[in-house]
Amino acid sequence: MYIYIYIYIARKLLLMKKFILLVGFLLTTISLSAQVIANPAPDLSLCDVNNDGVEIFNLTVNDVAIIGSQDPVGLEVTYYESMADAQARINYIVNSSTYTSAGQQTIFARIEDLATGDYAVTDFELIVNPIPIDYGPFEMMLCDDELQGSTSTDTISTFDLTANN
Repeated sequence: MYIYIYIYIARKLLLMKKFILLVGFLLTTISLSAQVIANPAPDLSLCDVNNDGVEIFNLTVNDVAIIGSQDPVGLEVTYYESMADAQARINYIVNSSTYTSAGQQTIFARIEDLATGDYAVTDFELIVNPIPIDYGPFEMMLCDDELQGSTSTDTISTFDLTANN
């Protein structure tokens, strides 16, 4: 950036000097960078295959959503069990690709610019869903009908699948 100084005496230009403005204190330059954004991450859910209420989650599948359109170079995403830990950058989840969770749990993700130390935090839920009840196979039998343009000999029948609910 340049500053132009004009000195006028009796409406005549006597002196013009061009100064280069150095931004910063004591000739120190300040590096301006965009603030890091922790984009919202989707909740992760798994079916409880062992019916024990516990499942193993890969938290890192949310890295892409959290980083979003930011340049991932120089950014680090870490996961925490509490907001306080995420803000203090302590007790991060070491096994974030094989994290064991029981029931529903909130996870806090911290994205940090390693060059500046700038960071942001977002959160998402881990959900362990129970296995749906298996009612087993059932049979439905019906004689050949003449519904919806069918004939009595085309071996096509119309079934009401809500009948066995």
